[in-house]
Amino acid sequence: DKINNRGEGEKNMIAKNVNEITKDDLQALIDNSVLEGKTIEYKQSLPGNSDSDKKEFLADICSFSNTSGGDLIYGITEDRK
Repeated sequence: DKINNRGEGEKNMIAKNVNEITKDDLQALIDNSVLEGKTIEYKQSLPGNSDSDKKEFLADICSFSNTSGGDLIYGITEDRK
């Protein structure tokens, strides 16, 4: 179970296929204080049905496609201080 300290050009924060990611992998992101950046985004909950929620979701996805990919993780709050 490897957590990458993402450098330029790395695509996955967790070096696993999405169907292999476990709760422990996600906990490691928290324990290692991995911050949001261009290629990782934390969301407390799934997007709602409002236009603004949909717009924010699409903006996150578009930003990943404009870089080298990224990880959008639901269930973790953005401010984990």
